[in-house]
Amino acid sequence: MAINFPDSPTNGQQYTAGGITFVYDSTANRWDSTGESSTTTISDNAPSNPTAGDMWFDSSNAVLYIYYNDGDTSQWIGVSQLGGGTLDTGGGVTTYATLSARNAATPTAGDLAFVTANKALYLYDGTEWDRISAGVDESPVITTEPPSSHTLSATGNTTSITMVAEDPEGFDIEYGIKYNTVGNVLPDQLIAATTIDQANGVFTFTPTSNTNLTGSFNARLTASDGNRVTVRTVPIELVFGYQYFRLYITAKRGSDSHLQLGEIEFTDENGVVSFSGATSNQGAMIDSNFGTKAFQTITPTTSNPAIWTITLASPITLVSYRMGTADDHSARDPWNWEIQASYDNSTWTTLHTVIAGGGQLPTNRNTWSPAYTL
Repeated sequence: MAINFPDSPTNGQQYTAGGITFVYDSTANRWDSTGESSTTTISDNAPSNPTAGDMWFDSSNAVLYIYYNDGDTSQWIGVSQLGGGTLDTGGGVTTYATLSARNAATPTAGDLAFVTANKALYLYDGTEWDRISAGVDESPVITTEPPSSHTLSATGNTTSITMVAEDPEGFDIEYGIKYNTVGNVLPDQLIAATTIDQANGVFTFTPTSNTNLTGSFNARLTASDGNRVTVRTVPIELVFGYQYFRLYITAKRGSDSHLQLGEIEFTDENGVVSFSGATSNQGAMIDSNFGTKAFQTITPTTSNPAIWTITLASPITLVSYRMGTADDHSARDPWNWEIQASYDNSTWTTLHTVIAGGGQLPTNRNTWSPAYTL
């Protein structure tokens, strides 16, 4: 119960509240009880028939009480304690070695707990412990930075970004995410809301498999301590790789009636692509062996092209390719061609074109061409 003493009192000024008369001591800057008609009792049980101002020291728990009338009711109010225990009325300070020890206690609303493990003071609000901060409130500090950019899986698999933060004052961190879309709606490149592992700062994305929805968006990752927010923005892209490729040949170097090629090699963002598990209607061109060759009796033209196919074991984003000449007759080498690709083995997109021998194959046999960069 609070006593509202007069503002700006003078030395010796008296004030009565709850049947207790107080005198202001300007030297000590405090109000002292006159002690009139009050008694002090030391016992394990509260004294019977107390009057306002009586004091009782409970010898069972070392707590001092004063009997106080607030104008409506009279009751014993705990005013001090020994040993750091909790007052019956709440507000006592108990020292715990760890947070686990604090959590194992049975607190009362208003109790205070000091945890020596992290040198922090907490207040129990009746439902949970809230940390009490002192000094300047600082923003959360990012201890694990997210990547500068992120590429979603083109095969529909989930991918994750990790961003870990700590609060200098010790408050729990809550992570969040926003997108640079109107109304913060889910970007087209995602088919489900981003899940957030609040304990570990892991953001997990589930991309669409719709190849028409290739594109990018910005994700704003947030770490909040309940008062201040630290933000990191990560550009996120969805690019679909191709699994189906074909070499679409419309002319050869010379007048020979045959067409041939020693090898072809693909490179993606990770380096040379393995043809393990790949299939082709001209398998010799993907067997990594110059001793064999793709061969067809044909004089390719625009209206009658030679189409040599490659189906990879999994999709890739083609960065460059090169071709190796076969063992004989340079007149049989491809001269005009396209590298085409498809998501579904039905609709084809031209990725690279060579016309009239531009970037032509070497005349030397069993020799690689320069790399053709897309």
